[in-house]
Amino acid sequence: MQANFYDGAIIGQREEQQDDRTNLILHEGYRLYVLADGMGGHNAGNVASKLVCSAFRDFFSDLAAINDSEKALKEALNHANEVMRGKLDEMPELQGMGTTVIAVLLHEPTGQYSFISVGDSPLYKYSEGRLQRINDNHAFYEDLKRLVAAGEMSQEEADTHPDRHAITSAVMGRVIEKFDVKSGQFAAGELIILASDGLQTLTDTEDGEIAQVLQSAQADPEQSVIQLLAAVEEKGISHQDNTTIIVVRSENEASVTSTPPEQANEELQVTSEQAPKTQVEIPQKSSGQPAKKSSSKVWVWLLLIGVVAAILWIASPELRTFVFDLVEKYTNA
Repeated sequence: MQANFYDGAIIGQREEQQDDRTNLILHEGYRLYVLADGMGGHNAGNVASKLVCSAFRDFFSDLAAINDSEKALKEALNHANEVMRGKLDEMPELQGMGTTVIAVLLHEPTGQYSFISVGDSPLYKYSEGRLQRINDNHAFYEDLKRLVAAGEMSQEEADTHPDRHAITSAVMGRVIEKFDVKSGQFAAGELIILASDGLQTLTDTEDGEIAQVLQSAQADPEQSVIQLLAAVEEKGISHQDNTTIIVVRSENEASVTSTPPEQANEELQVTSEQAPKTQVEIPQKSSGQPAKKSSSKVWVWLLLIGVVAAILWIASPELRTFVFDLVEKYTNA
């Protein structure tokens, strides 16, 4: 299989964009997709999300080989957390900043993927018209739901609890309380969707609003991102959070052209505002006959000889006299 993806973001009703995302083409057919949703007040959330996305990129750019995807993702998360700790030591005024993160490592030749996530940013899989969240939700609301199930709290109390949106794990430069790491298989035609929680303005049940938009977009990555962001904006929610989405689609090899080797380790920045054209490699036709040698080199040499002769002709009166005598001699012969 081969992966085709598209991404985009809106700021919503917030003063600044605190989400960040990145992607990377790696060696041996691996692709990396990362999304982070920062927190911590003015500017700090923006710093945190960018810091973690960059740390994941740097880690995998320097990694010589990927022998165990889940292990590599755990090591990348530890690296990102250490980078965060270093930044906080350097700039203590940023204390309290942190970020969620989702990182997906996809192996195109086999269609296998692994992911690691911290926080409440959702990771979905869309297959055969059905949407499924595949990562754990590290939000206090999950704890409230367990209290409801145990009969210790009513559903109404859980739905109105003032701390229901608080996250219970984040990358903050200290011990990460919870993280989720899993692996799975990515079949042709399926989608993997990384998102910040701003997308959850739309219902994310199996056949809810997100699934309906994906179906309307025919699971096309570009149209899915554009239509999902438009649907969020159309809700007109006051204080709408930043919303960032990466949609990855698994394709049969015949339907997507592979990225040329020389583009390995280059970032593909694709947004809803500007998407690159699909690259198509057209092989040169072969007639089965040996190629003819080019005559271009002969013409180059003739041109150089002509230039030299012209210079000598202008610079040397004796040469001109010699040439005229030679021409006259052979003309009279």
